[in-house]
Amino acid sequence: MVHLRRGWLHGSHLLLVLRPYGERTVDASEFIATAAALAAARGVSAPDQETYLRRAQELARWENVQDELLPCHPQGHVIAEPHRPRADSPALSQAVDQIMGRFLEPMLGSLAVPEIELLPHLTHVLALLARTHPRGISAGALPYRSHAEGVVSATGKHADLKSAFAARYLSDRQVFLDALQAPVQTDTLRSWERAMQYAWGVAEAHTAGQAVDERVLQGAAGGGDWEHPLGTPVRSDFIGEILDGGMLRRPSYRHIAHRIVLNVLYTSLTCFGITPMQRYYLCYGLGEGTDELTGVSSIERVRAFSRELA
Repeated sequence: MVHLRRGWLHGSHLLLVLRPYGERTVDASEFIATAAALAAARGVSAPDQETYLRRAQELARWENVQDELLPCHPQGHVIAEPHRPRADSPALSQAVDQIMGRFLEPMLGSLAVPEIELLPHLTHVLALLARTHPRGISAGALPYRSHAEGVVSATGKHADLKSAFAARYLSDRQVFLDALQAPVQTDTLRSWERAMQYAWGVAEAHTAGQAVDERVLQGAAGGGDWEHPLGTPVRSDFIGEILDGGMLRRPSYRHIAHRIVLNVLYTSLTCFGITPMQRYYLCYGLGEGTDELTGVSSIERVRAFSRELA
């Protein structure tokens, strides 16, 4: 099993996980030498400590990470270490590894997309997860609305992100609508579609049998004791409906499965250099596009799904 992700502690870097079958071992010495040579040949240098710390502190705030930020490793630095799966949630670790391993093929295809086309392409990738939801985009796009509303809420006392997103959406609207409804045409997107369907199967197999439940997810996220570095969030109507409705109090196994796949997809997107703000804008656009295509607002859809769980 092989999967790829991107990290930022100690400087921007790639994390490549190779999982041998059974009790076999992996000799990574040749790979380490090759990877170090390729990285060094790029002719770029690591950022200075001040630049690194400024960027890392920003990312740590967004992701609520408390880890030590230093040192910043030099360009071409390669470390090999044993894989350490989470001991407290082996079933979740297994599900995540299986999904990330399946995502490798379409990720490599997306890495070949020209940079100027990357954001529209990744919009289609995110939309595919919503489209492959068993209930379609009506349910599949709700987490995107939730995540966009969450960052708007968190920054509401300092910035009007919703207005900024709405202004940009006017020019990008057709990109989002196409992503949500146009036929899947390219080989890479078809590969993503197949990978999403596989991911749904893996995630639901783990959640339907309760090998992974809400308690496990909350534990993996650190228990939910989040800091609010920008002050008390500004509660929106959508956030209020989510908190007051039944979706979070009694999440279905499919809701939990959706969160697993979505978190893996978000992790995969880091390999493309997508910033948190760009991701939140894509979430906003997919939420807006879904409201338009379904003719039903996100709040109304949340209420309907909450009634089903009552």
